[in-house]
Amino acid sequence: PNPSTGNIVNITLNNFEEGDATIVITDALGKKYFTKNISITVRAQSTNAELEINNQLSAGMYFIHVTSSGKSMIEQLFISK
Repeated sequence: PNPSTGNIVNITLNNFEEGDATIVITDALGKKYFTKNISITVRAQSTNAELEINNQLSAGMYFIHVTSSGKSMIEQLFISK
């Protein structure tokens, strides 16, 4: 789980290839609340991404979806206020 107070969310992307990736935050029903396109410039064991969501999310559970060519991941996100 990835707890946050709703301003900044940090995620770690493990074993993603170089290239473009899209990060989307949704609720349990699939409603999109946040989307960010990033560029992974170096293939590494892990890459960190910082998302400035600026209190756009109410307290609750969300999902972070990351997709790039050939790889995807979903992580839970808990927002506490």
